[in-house]
Amino acid sequence: MQERRTRQSDRELGNSYPPRSHTHRKKNKRKPSASVSQPDNQTTSSQQMSKSEHLQASPVTKKKRGPWQSFLNVASAVLLLAVTIGIGWLVFTPAGELFRSRTADKIIGTPNQQWAKFLIGSSETERRIKLFNSRMNSELTE
Repeated sequence: MQERRTRQSDRELGNSYPPRSHTHRKKNKRKPSASVSQPDNQTTSSQQMSKSEHLQASPVTKKKRGPWQSFLNVASAVLLLAVTIGIGWLVFTPAGELFRSRTADKIIGTPNQQWAKFLIGSSETERRIKLFNSRMNSELTE
């Protein structure tokens, strides 16, 4: 079998991955034969060998990360950590509870009252909406 010839550009670090396409190779043309054609096991085995040789000939190198990719990985990890800490603060601390309560009260005063249930729950939202409506009715009657 023939060994794969490598060009100088294939050996450089920047061009070693992914491997070049092999369009520069000449394709073997079959000669027409007068006999009955039968499946040629030799050609399929030679094709398989050339693929395995190709895998052995091209060195597997790990692609280097660029500085932007490393920065994006660190930035996404920091963002995920910040979101996790923020949600924990909102749910598990008294200050977060007070913040959610005040925000829900402000939302109840707008036409988007249904969004308050995501902050304080549906039963508490219904209670506060009734309280808000009773306050508004008492102010209107005075």
